This record gives sequence, C-alpha cells and structure tokens, in this order.
Amino acid sequence: MSEAGDIRKTAFKIGAFIVKPDRNLLTKGHESYSLEPRIMDVLCVLAAQPRAVIARQTFIDLVWKVKYGADESLTRAVSLLRKTFKEAGEKEDFIQTIPKRGYRLAQNVFDVSAPPPVVEEAIEPKISEDAPQVDVVPAPENDVRMQAAIPPAQDKPEKPQRRNAVGFLLVVAGFLTIMALQFWPQPKGILGTSLAINEYGRSVAVLSLADMSPAGDQEYFSDGLVEELLTGLAQVPDLRVIGRTSSFAYKGQRIGLREIGNALNVSHLVDGSVRKQGNQVRVSMQLINVADGGQLWSKTYDGTLDNVFALQEKISRDVITELTLVLGLSVVPTIDIDLN
Repeated sequence: MSEAGDIRKTAFKIGAFIVKPDRNLLTKGHESYSLEPRIMDVLCVLAAQPRAVIARQTFIDLVWKVKYGADESLTRAVSLLRKTFKEAGEKEDFIQTIPKRGYRLAQNVFDVSAPPPVVEEAIEPKISEDAPQVDVVPAPENDVRMQAAIPPAQDKPEKPQRRNAVGFLLVVAGFLTIMALQFWPQPKGILGTSLAINEYGRSVAVLSLADMSPAGDQEYFSDGLVEELLTGLAQVPDLRVIGRTSSFAYKGQRIGLREIGNALNVSHLVDGSVRKQGNQVRVSMQLINVADGGQLWSKTYDGTLDNVFALQEKISRDVITELTLVLGLSVVPTIDIDLN
C-alpha cells in the first residue's frame, strides 16, 4: 500500500480495467484508452490511496507543482477520467467528489505485477492439533511381530505427467503473449492525449485573433494578447514556438486550420476571436490538434477595457497551462493576477 501523497508508478487493476502508467493507457478486454500524462498522474494519485479522500491541493502539489493556475486543470482531468470510464461502458462513477474536501477512488486497487503462486510438487498432510497424540516406540530388533507391523519406508513416487503438463501450459502462455503483443489493437480513445502529437513534435503556433467587434477597432488588443501568449510559451521547456511573423501570414485568409498547421509544421494551434461592446470585451480561445483538426480545449473570457492587461495575462496563463497539460510538459511559473 502506498502512502498518502504518492503517485503510483506500477501497473494496477481497477474493476475490469488494467492501468499502465508507464504507457498512459487503460485497457479493458481488447479495448485500449489513452490518457494525457497528467490525467494519468491524477488517476495514479487516487490509486495510491483507494477509497481515501484526497484533497485538491494534494493533486496540484504532486501533479502540477505550481502555486496558481492548476485548479481548473484538475477539474478537467477528473472530468476526462470519468468520461473515459463511461465511454468504456461503466455506469457507476469510479471517482467521487467529496464537497469542500477533494476526490476519492470508489474502487479497490489490485497489483497486476505480483509473481504467480509457486506450485508445490507434493503437499505434506497437516495434522490437526486436536488429534490424539500417539507415542511411537521403536520395535526391538528381536521382536519379529512388531517389525512386521511397521511397513518399510518408501520414497514418494514422482509425477512426471504433472511436471510435463505445467511446462506445456507455460509454453502455450508464452506463445499467446507474443501473439497478443503483435495483434493487440491500437488505442482508440484519444482524449487530448500526447498520441495526438504529429510528426512535427511538441510545437505550437498562435494565429491572429479575429476582430468580431462591430467597429473592427480591437486589433491592438488582439495583437497584444498574442504577444503575451508568445512570450509565455517561449518559456516552456521542450516546446517549439512559431514566431508571430510566420503565423500572421495567414491573417484574414480562408484556409482550414489543419492546412495552416501543416504549412507551419506544428502539432497544435491556438486560435480565437475578440469582440468589444462599449467598455466590455469578450475573448474566445481554443486549442486545436492539427493531426485531426479536433478542438482540445476552449473557453470564453469576459472583462473590461479598464483592466485589459490583467485580462490578457489571465488568458495567456490558462492557454499555457492547457497546452502543457496536453503535451505533458512542465508548467512554467505563473503570475499572480488580481482581476478585481
């Protein structure tokens, strides 16, 4: 049993699922479901203490290791875990929310890597403690009757058939394992997973935001938001960020997002729009997976022009957090923002 505050690393079983943390996979029968690395980490924290309530801050400290910006990501991770279990046919909630306390895994966890039980060749009979004790007195050498009453000791006969059967079963099991590895189906459930990374690796481009305002006068705000995003993304380790000049070349062009992503040689795109009405500003952002054109994340922000810089920083922080979650990268240090 792991201690509180651990992330379970070894494979384990929950209900009908086998969880493989090293491969970010859940398997059920012949079906496999892939998870984002940090979503798998959330499940492993739950599995380290099954049926125990784990505080939200514990997840943030172990998985994201940041002071700000991970609370919404934790909520999303739990939601995707529940969605995966339900898509696999489970009707009951594997993960329970305990209001104002945290989450708990409502299932027992079993280790699937334990060694198989040892098969004994012969089992010695057990004598009950309640059985009457009999003192055995050796027969005198000259007492023929006593010696005849005691049968001579015989060696236990060997059982070659049993050993041969066990060996045959081991050979068959090895053969079936090799065949299963060759023909096992590929993961079908890709929920914002690192498998969505295409041949361009972990890379992103931020497109110019569409100005949807009636007056069309918010280009300065949208361009400032893009600059804020690019500055923050450039600080993420192991992430290749396309410069503004290249991504803005497609501004105003009617080209599909997948085509733009492939032209820029990136795995993901950040796109969005800005709309202003009076002093109110509404910004819509989305994260696109270039491999299939799917939307991995989206959110709408409302604010005022009186606090425009804080609004830009909050949007930038959220986008960076979501992208690093999807790609399994380290989250950059966040900025404490006061939007009041």
